[in-house]
Amino acid sequence: MCDSLLKQTLSILDTLGTRPRKHLGQNFLIDENVINKLVKNIIPNCDVVEIGPGIGAITNKLLALPNDIFAVEIDHKLSNFLYNKFGNLPNFHLVNTDAVKCPLGGSISDVQVISNLPYSISSAWFDAVLNCENLPVQITVIVQEDFAKRLFAKKALSDVCPISIFVQSVYDKIYCEKVSKNCFYPSPAVQSVMVSMRRKSKCFLFHKSTKMVIREIFTQRRKQIASIIKYFDVPQEWLRVNHIDN
Repeated sequence: MCDSLLKQTLSILDTLGTRPRKHLGQNFLIDENVINKLVKNIIPNCDVVEIGPGIGAITNKLLALPNDIFAVEIDHKLSNFLYNKFGNLPNFHLVNTDAVKCPLGGSISDVQVISNLPYSISSAWFDAVLNCENLPVQITVIVQEDFAKRLFAKKALSDVCPISIFVQSVYDKIYCEKVSKNCFYPSPAVQSVMVSMRRKSKCFLFHKSTKMVIREIFTQRRKQIASIIKYFDVPQEWLRVNHIDN
């Protein structure tokens, strides 16, 4: 199964005269079983956003569904390839841009995200998504294992960071499983996982200024919170109301 998709991938890249670009985090999926797992829980009547479709291995599966597919691809050669391959399909919408600048592909409806997410933009993309008005109802992505641990780290773990707090205030983890390095071309140097999350019925969204305070607190973990927030427009009463021991 991997050999077949690997040959297809190499053939397409040769035809386009290109190779995976490390700075764009391009590690193409070449395992159909993993691709099927990514798309198996698609929600009907809900737009699908795919970040970094590459040569369209996942996209091809998604377009067999009745959902509208919004694909965001920054690489010009790959974007042109995708347009030539799928551009005539009425449910395919392609955006050739940076996914951090356009995290949901321009869709203004309820969306779900499916992606072999480029590791180089994982944190920035999640930050961008959490600033969107139409928060995805479901996100299923392949990311670096260490990043996935941070997303759903608990209070007692040293992995907890601002992105842990911001994501867990909006999403519940459904499942998480490892993806072998052999499922990619080229093989990544780190362990990957597929993680799926669903939007909570009651979300809590942090104000931009509060996010700034939280990020600053985490850059100075050894200091007392009161000594950090005094440089922000945050009253000391905020500590008491939020039951924080400074």
